[in-house]
Amino acid sequence: MRILKLRNLALGLFLSSLLSSCSSFSESVEPRTERPSATRLDSISATANVTEGFVSSPTSTPAAVTAATPMPTSTVPPPLKLTPLQPLAASQPLTITYISMLDPTMGWAIAGAEDHVLRTDDGGETWHDVTPPESAPIAEEPGKIASGFFLDANRAWITFSHPDLSVPAVPTVWRTGDGGQSWEPSLSLHLASLLAEFYDPAFMQFIDPENGWLLVNIGAGMSHVFMALFKTADGGITWDRLIDPATDDLQLCTKTGMDFVDAEFGWVTRDCQGVVEGVQIDWTSDGGLTWQAQSLPSPTSAKDLFDSPTLCGAHSPTLISRESGAVVVRCIVGFAPDLRTASFLYTTLDGGETWTSNPFPGDSLAFIDADLGWGLGRDVYMTEDGGQTWVHVKAVSWDGQFSFIDDQLGWAVARLGDETALVKTVDGGLTWAQLTPQVVP
Repeated sequence: MRILKLRNLALGLFLSSLLSSCSSFSESVEPRTERPSATRLDSISATANVTEGFVSSPTSTPAAVTAATPMPTSTVPPPLKLTPLQPLAASQPLTITYISMLDPTMGWAIAGAEDHVLRTDDGGETWHDVTPPESAPIAEEPGKIASGFFLDANRAWITFSHPDLSVPAVPTVWRTGDGGQSWEPSLSLHLASLLAEFYDPAFMQFIDPENGWLLVNIGAGMSHVFMALFKTADGGITWDRLIDPATDDLQLCTKTGMDFVDAEFGWVTRDCQGVVEGVQIDWTSDGGLTWQAQSLPSPTSAKDLFDSPTLCGAHSPTLISRESGAVVVRCIVGFAPDLRTASFLYTTLDGGETWTSNPFPGDSLAFIDADLGWGLGRDVYMTEDGGQTWVHVKAVSWDGQFSFIDDQLGWAVARLGDETALVKTVDGGLTWAQLTPQVVP
């Protein structure tokens, strides 16, 4: 099972807020001696706007688009500015904004007003600042945002956004193989010929220590979010540009997710609400060089739902194998003032030739293996059979970015208004206790 990949990307999802007054993120809930009995997904009534009983029909796959010639990265390493981001002071309180735990004690995080990269070896109580020597923003430059992928205890990749590329900037990807004790910059990413407006990393994924992808937004306009897709086969030293606005692949609409199951096969999802008919996912079988757009069938109980430009979009692509995968489709249906949302979990067992859809009781999908996963929304649901049945776990009063490592142990960056806290559960999400993380030398 490809647990690490799914954990680090798919679990970085947000719950909708349930506004309620509270003075602490810690909660006291009576423990349950047994888990509630499983409920069939098609009988769950998680929210009043879930439509029930939708089943898909077979669909066909369009022809492949024309391949682009990979553009190599620059052969000259980028110069480092003399003023790197300053390390966080020891013992100071932390505001963690993203967490990725890999086992009960070891994990990575991003924190601080100027994003720093942190590592913990005690379950999130204390953290070491292991930020790469990225240059600090200069006077004319907006603050940078760190994005990354954390493969294991030793290997991680980090890249920092550049909100305005009119300011001289050389975006790179930093990599470490020793847990952040040292970092090496990649060769510079080839962006000069694209007239990029900004460098906004959207998704990064590695399937092993050598093979990885980076999808970067570089501009927007006229129903397009212009992007470039890079791939590395040498652990992040060099990155080949596979897709860019000149190829016209994947440029339409907002990209909402990316997932690769091996060095060749992957999915990208898009949200094209009101722009195109129906809902599509894009897939590649050559590592990202060419892409095919595949239309998902309308739910059988609403056969005309996708027949015209609709307020529907796909997200949370989750591949278990080339044949098996899942994706969530979320629609806004009805007319004001009676607008409502309906979400559907689409699954395939034959590589997308046929799809089955069922109501989905959450907003976002997160799996850590083929069977164990969560539906995240105003209420948190868990599945232990790949999404066939769901158990209601908890209603929370905060927005969260979650990182579970098994069915019991998990962490979340919890947000309530202007407050942010790191919380932890040891009972599968029934109760959450607030941590007070600190930087240590």
